[in-house]
Amino acid sequence: MLAGLMQKKSEGYEEMKTLNYLAVRYFELGMWDTAFLIWKEMYDGLQKNLMYDADCGKMFPVISCNFGNALRRMGCTDEAFVCCRQGLQCCFEKEWNYAAPELLMQLAALYAAYGEHKIAFSMFFFGKHLMHWGNRADECQTLEEIADKDFLLYCQEELS
Repeated sequence: MLAGLMQKKSEGYEEMKTLNYLAVRYFELGMWDTAFLIWKEMYDGLQKNLMYDADCGKMFPVISCNFGNALRRMGCTDEAFVCCRQGLQCCFEKEWNYAAPELLMQLAALYAAYGEHKIAFSMFFFGKHLMHWGNRADECQTLEEIADKDFLLYCQEELS
C-alpha cells in the first residue's frame, strides 16, 4: 500500500501532510527504517520537483527537517547537514518560516558535532529565540541538550 502511494505523480498538499504524519508516527514508534523511506522518497521528489505540484513545495522545509532529523539520529551527519541546510535555505528564500527553528536547532547540533562551537551556539541561540517568538514549546535549555533530541514536525497547521 505504501509503495502505491509513493508511486503517484500528483501528490497533493493534504496527501503529503498525511504521509509526513505517518512517517513521524513510525519514527516515534521506533520504526525508523519505514519513516526514513517515506521521508527520503518525499525529499527526493520535492528536490527534483517531479513528483509534487508547486503548492507542495511549501512542505520541503518540513520534510527536510524530519528527514534531516532521521539522518542525524542514524549517524549520517554529512547528509543530515546538507538536508537541513537546504531546508533552511528554502525557508529564507520562500519566506516559509514554519520549520526554521527546528532546522536551526538541528544545524546547531550538527555544528557542535563538527566541533564548530561558535557557529553551533549562534544557530542554537537563533533557533531558541524563533521558537520562543513563535510560541512553540522548547524544552532545550542548553546546546548540549539538543544532541539527543528529536525535532519532528507534524505540520498540522496551514503553511503560509
